[in-house]
Amino acid sequence: MIKILSLLLIIFSIHCRLNSEPPPVSCAFMIADLKHNEEEGIKICELQSGAFSSFTGYDWLSKNPGAVPRSFVSILNQFNHSIWVLERSLTEKAIKKELILQKIPILPDINAITSDPEFIESSCRPVDDPNDLESYHTLLIANPYLFGGTVEEFHSMYPHVIVIDQVCYPYWYDKLKMTEMLSEDPLLEEIQPKWKVFERTMSNKGIEESLLYFSTDHVVIKPRHAQKGNGIIIVEREKLPDVLDLICHHRQALCSHSEKEYRYWGTHLEKQMIVEEFHYSDPVTAPHLGNKEYDPTLRIAFMIWHEHGKTWLDFVELHWKLPTKSLSEQGSFKEKHKSNESKPYYAFVEPERGEAIKQQLRESIPLLYEKMMRTEK
Repeated sequence: MIKILSLLLIIFSIHCRLNSEPPPVSCAFMIADLKHNEEEGIKICELQSGAFSSFTGYDWLSKNPGAVPRSFVSILNQFNHSIWVLERSLTEKAIKKELILQKIPILPDINAITSDPEFIESSCRPVDDPNDLESYHTLLIANPYLFGGTVEEFHSMYPHVIVIDQVCYPYWYDKLKMTEMLSEDPLLEEIQPKWKVFERTMSNKGIEESLLYFSTDHVVIKPRHAQKGNGIIIVEREKLPDVLDLICHHRQALCSHSEKEYRYWGTHLEKQMIVEEFHYSDPVTAPHLGNKEYDPTLRIAFMIWHEHGKTWLDFVELHWKLPTKSLSEQGSFKEKHKSNESKPYYAFVEPERGEAIKQQLRESIPLLYEKMMRTEK
């Protein structure tokens, strides 16, 4: 009986593959790190996959361990999809723990998922309305680079499966692609700092003229492909030529540098760097840190959904990440303006300010996501 059932499922699966197209609906789990002040609104420092991120800050602030994972899984469950997870596709252990508590399968590789009879049955159920998220039955959290083939090949086999982040993956590993995408629309340009890409082979003249492209007191140097803040250097604009010269021509000095941000450039052969203007946030007061004022960076996590030609956001959490030094303390620029991302350097976001930030993201991020969807096609 089991063999007959397995054979029927295989036949059903083949029928689905021959009679369906990849879904015109999609979703992604994203985080944004940004600066915010009343005069300029938001300025995006980085957009990244939520799958690569950790969410201990809000849990620590709220004294409610697991609050973010529960919110995330609750948002995923709103369409009653059958959810499947490829183990190496999520970084946050607390989210994996919550998925296990919800009895959501976390399997070690893509073959283990696609050979499971329940996955085959779920992924091949009829879809009444291809443009409606609720009509689909299977949601897969899986890094497409772990498929063993292309996303297109996967969808030729499983066209009714919605793969989280599918639209965004080409941009997660390349900051320049994301930066260029933000530069192609007037509204998106408003939320992006002024930027320029430089080659590591640039001439001495180009190095000397580099500061002419920027007007802020400080600029940020970013590697094109690094993640988790690696290689990010904040420097005075007037000192930009000196730092670019160091990165371009003095690898040995970089390898032995006292700061890890510089050592990154000595050990990694990034051919390009992105330089952008540094923006400040309006200060926030941290009661648990003696009511001192800090220049914060906002971390905000959200799900983005697309169906029926429309895109909207579901917010998972938001909180401030603080530097190790307040604005009133003695310390370097980095200590006073680069977020620390460890306890106790977090703060809640004021409700009114939080709503203003969310509204600006609701107006801009769907435009970005839809541009990604068009590019993918």
